Amino acid sequence: GGEAFDIKSIKNKVQDRVDQKMVKKGIMPSNITKKFLSKRALRIYYNMIACDEKLGVSSNPTKKTIARAQAEKSLRSTMSFILTVALTSFIVGKAPKNHPALKRTGTEGSQVLRDLVSSCYGNNAVYPILPSLLTSTDDTTLFVHKHKKDKERKDGKTYIAPVNHEKKFKNLFETSTEGKKTEGMRVRLTTTISGSGQVSAIYVTIKGLTQKEIPIREGDEASKAGIIIKEIPGLCLSRVFDRDAKTKGYVVFMRGDSNDSISTSVKNFKHYHESVYTDFVESARKSACEKYKFAEEDVNNIDELEVTPECLTSVGWLDGAVDQLAAVCQPYISSECLKKLMLKCKQSAARTGSEQSSDIGDPYKVLKYEEETTSIDDIPEDTLTEMLESLFSEWSKSNEINLGRKQSIFIDFLARLPHMMTKAFTPEKVRSSFIRNGMLDVESCFWPDLFGMIQTKRGEIKDSELDLIITNFPKLFALMQKLGNIPESVYDELGFPPDFEEDEVGVDRHVGIEREHMQRAKSLTHPEQIKIRDKYKKERENKKNKQEEKAAEKEQKAAQDIYDGNRQCEMKLIEVMTKHNEKISKKKKKKEKDVLYNVGIKFADLKCFSSCSAAELKAFIHARKFTSLNISPSLGWEWPLRGSLAESTSLMKDAGEKDNLMTLAFKLRNEKVIYEYECAVKD
Repeated sequence: GGEAFDIKSIKNKVQDRVDQKMVKKGIMPSNITKKFLSKRALRIYYNMIACDEKLGVSSNPTKKTIARAQAEKSLRSTMSFILTVALTSFIVGKAPKNHPALKRTGTEGSQVLRDLVSSCYGNNAVYPILPSLLTSTDDTTLFVHKHKKDKERKDGKTYIAPVNHEKKFKNLFETSTEGKKTEGMRVRLTTTISGSGQVSAIYVTIKGLTQKEIPIREGDEASKAGIIIKEIPGLCLSRVFDRDAKTKGYVVFMRGDSNDSISTSVKNFKHYHESVYTDFVESARKSACEKYKFAEEDVNNIDELEVTPECLTSVGWLDGAVDQLAAVCQPYISSECLKKLMLKCKQSAARTGSEQSSDIGDPYKVLKYEEETTSIDDIPEDTLTEMLESLFSEWSKSNEINLGRKQSIFIDFLARLPHMMTKAFTPEKVRSSFIRNGMLDVESCFWPDLFGMIQTKRGEIKDSELDLIITNFPKLFALMQKLGNIPESVYDELGFPPDFEEDEVGVDRHVGIEREHMQRAKSLTHPEQIKIRDKYKKERENKKNKQEEKAAEKEQKAAQDIYDGNRQCEMKLIEVMTKHNEKISKKKKKKEKDVLYNVGIKFADLKCFSSCSAAELKAFIHARKFTSLNISPSLGWEWPLRGSLAESTSLMKDAGEKDNLMTLAFKLRNEKVIYEYECAVKD
């Protein structure tokens, strides 16, 4: 939750300090008395900060760093988080007789929150959702490369080739400071963890592949779209303990060309939601049904139930990534989730570092450590490499996926992944991720903890801030029930301190549904939020349709202008020649230069074309040179100037010079009109 400073910021802060010392001495800083900081002194301060282990400098501190620091200290974001948890993690009514939370009271913070929520529901009884149905979904990017044992080392530890971190792995193959080659690649691992300590199926995405690596094949829509999803039986955590385990894992290959847009990532997360997340939740529900017999009329199989029991409500949290939100907030997905009591919530923007279970827990940190220190030689029995090599060989032969040199790196990573994840995603580590942000209390691991959630606010919690939370809870909770989120104007009215002062730089959270990723914590599947989102989508579609209609009208007018301009130019040429002939015919005394025209466009000379405007000449040329309105950029066409009659006459004598509009039109006078305009079928 720190703040980043560049050299200009350091200069301003040091200069302010110097000015303060002058004021203490009774000297008012001015252009005459002020002591300005020299470049040498500034460089010394800069180097001192750079050498301090606890401090850091950046040549380009980003706005995101400042926004994150402000969000993590924000009382408003903390309150939104508490209210969203209170709204979604409690079920009103008497708990089923076998519900495990009935025997566990929880911590003081959980009891305070339970009493607050109960009072908001008219002092009715409330009970929490099952920890196995409280989930957090996130992804992390790993830089992976093949690891080898260092035979020279006596301790037998894994040798990790050092990589130049200043380049941030921009290249596939980096050269270390020791001159060794480190072949590596980026992969994205998406996981869902639950409050009971479970983790979802393995889901790995490799992005940025080339058309050579994912060729476009005739009749294959997946290759054309640039995203290929493969199910791999046996790519699972249980493979570590059972060599015959066949649970499916998923590997997604995404091309990085023009097809790899935001819509491709949305497809990726949509598939994850439908194939991995939904199965993960349904499996947890089925397990709870069998264990606690929650279903009505002693039905133990959830598949036999037409309506999901309220006691099996699930709540899934995710961060504000645009592609994730776009995937789960599609109308039919949101409505279906609400119908199945599979609620979705988003974390507060820029606050996942203190609020999101997946981010604040240890699993991802341990996984990255294991990736750096685990080689295939550390695995007692490698049961995946041979199977993966066979699969990749088949895909390569069918020209479906050709990873080339990356293939061995990726196979090595996939073979190690189940072993690494069993160390990183242990039940204890996963559960503690939900305890640290207060979603579960430390004693019972069932009830949300108010004080634990308040602790997600960085810095000191003042008594006045605690009073604001407790005093305004009923009013804000009622609004959260109605809307699914808390508008900024309400926080302003109730006196909640803003994230930053007026004279400071910060991110304004007064944003609507059009920038949902920038909003504070909220319920994504709340009926009112779905309604607002649908309304915005319709307005956006209407606006887009109007823009397209306007663009079509403009294009039609431009096309008509070319057609009309060409006809006008032709008529003007005929008119000029006709008038010339009439004038000659009326002369009593004819001179040698008085020659009659053979009336027709192909008989027009430069003098005739000089009577036409630049727009008419362009239309005349366009109609004979191009078939459609839009000229392909590949032709590299540029319209020349019109030019005068004298210039045009001179150009006709010099064949090496570039044409102007008049000479070009003159040269095309014998050509047929090839311009096709469907709407203007005129003679």
